[in-house]
Formats: sequence, structure tokens, C-alpha cells
Amino acid sequence: EQDGTEFMIHGDRQVDEIETFEIFDRWGNRIFESSNFTPGELGMGWDGSVGGVEAAVGVYVYKVYARLKNGKYKSYFGDVTIVK
Repeated sequence: EQDGTEFMIHGDRQVDEIETFEIFDRWGNRIFESSNFTPGELGMGWDGSVGGVEAAVGVYVYKVYARLKNGKYKSYFGDVTIVK
């Protein structure tokens, strides 16, 4: 059962907009995508589901492509682990 929690992307003062935020499963399948939003914007994060069903326990990789206030772009990568 989902509790309204979401994995969100925040940024420091240098970040103007999140161009794309993607989540991938262990096989490299994109399971979530959100685009063109302000860092920390509610409702733009991943709620931990895949196709409307709670994601399985495991490690998921995220990729963020952000536009900075100076007009340059930067990519961020990392992982998030779902535990029960």
C-alpha cells in the first residue's frame, strides 16, 4: 500500500530546472520518467511503484539531467534502495 511518499529531486541554488528525472530497474528498463519541473516540486517524484504496483525490494538507478541558472547542463546519477 502506497503511503504518499515520493523520491524527489532537490537542487541547490545553481539548478534552474530538472529537464528529465528517470528511474531504471536492475535490467536497465526505464520504469519512471518526469520532466520539466522545478527542483523539489511536489508530485514530480517517484512514488515507488512500477505500472501502478508497489515496486519490488531492490536497488533502482536514477538519472537526472538538470539545466543550471548559468545556462549549462549537468547530469546526476545514483541509486535508491527499496526495503521493507
